[in-house]
Amino acid sequence: MRSIVVAALGCSLAWRLIGGVAFAGGPRFTDRFLANRYSFKLAGTQSGSATICPVSADGVLSFNGSGTIDRGTILYNDCVRACTGSLITGTYAVNPDGTGEMTLLFDGGACNTTIALGLDLALLKAGRQAYLSGQSTGPVSAVMSGELSSQKNFP
Repeated sequence: MRSIVVAALGCSLAWRLIGGVAFAGGPRFTDRFLANRYSFKLAGTQSGSATICPVSADGVLSFNGSGTIDRGTILYNDCVRACTGSLITGTYAVNPDGTGEMTLLFDGGACNTTIALGLDLALLKAGRQAYLSGQSTGPVSAVMSGELSSQKNFP
């Protein structure tokens, strides 16, 4: 039992040192922590198909600090083509423990489709970075994970 407690304390200390996800007694996160412009990078694998192939998405998002993503662009590469798009709608919610979710819908530009992303997030470094994981539902379905990084220069 003592080794489990020591391991748990060690993990807690490690999270504190690297600015990890909020924990009991730690900072209380809100939507305001994401009020900034961020780049995102996602990679994953197409799901629901006999053919397994890589899928990726990269882009930029502007979070307003109150649950809405005002602007965004995406470059989405599926098994067959690369699609660029602009944000149609975007929302997010941050829980007090630093976890949360976001929903994004992009037009698919010349690919004549829409690109939908439903992502879970875990904030790190006081909102400067987050881990992302979730699903895309267009032009192909894929399971994806990646990161969100602040574009603001910090001292």
